[in-house]
Amino acid sequence: MDDGFRDLPRQYARRARKAVGLPASSDVGELASMILHLRSAVESHLGGRKIAGVVVTIPHLAALYREDIDDALEYTELISVGTWPCWNGIGGFFPEASAVYAGNGFGLCSNYTDVVSCEREGIHPPPESMPENVLSVSYTRGLVSST
Repeated sequence: MDDGFRDLPRQYARRARKAVGLPASSDVGELASMILHLRSAVESHLGGRKIAGVVVTIPHLAALYREDIDDALEYTELISVGTWPCWNGIGGFFPEASAVYAGNGFGLCSNYTDVVSCEREGIHPPPESMPENVLSVSYTRGLVSST
C-alpha cells in the first residue's frame, strides 16, 4: 500500500500531461514517435489504407512497462486487439518470439481467414504437424536473451 501512495504524484503528473494532449511521459513520447513512424510506413505500404488496431509484440527489455505501451497506443489513437488464439499472451501482449515464429509462416492454421477451420485444426491438428522446440535468441550491443 505504501508503494501505491508513493506512486501517486507520478500518476497525477501522467494524467495531467494526458489531459492537455501530451504523452504521459517522455518515454511514452519516444514510443509514440516510433509507433507513428511505423504506422505511417505501413499505411503507405498498404496504399493509404488506415490502421486502427494493432497486435502488440514485446521484446524482453528491462523497464519496458505495459503502462507506457498502453499510453503510447492511446496517444497514437491505436487499439490493441486480441491475438487469437492466444488471447492472453504476456499481460495481453504477444511474445516477440511467437510473433517472429508466426511471421515466418510457422504455427499458423492452414486457412487463417476461417476462424472455425482454425479452431478445428487446434483441436485435431493435421498428422504432419509434429511437436517442436524453438530457440529464439536476441542479441544486441546491450542485450543477450533467449526464449
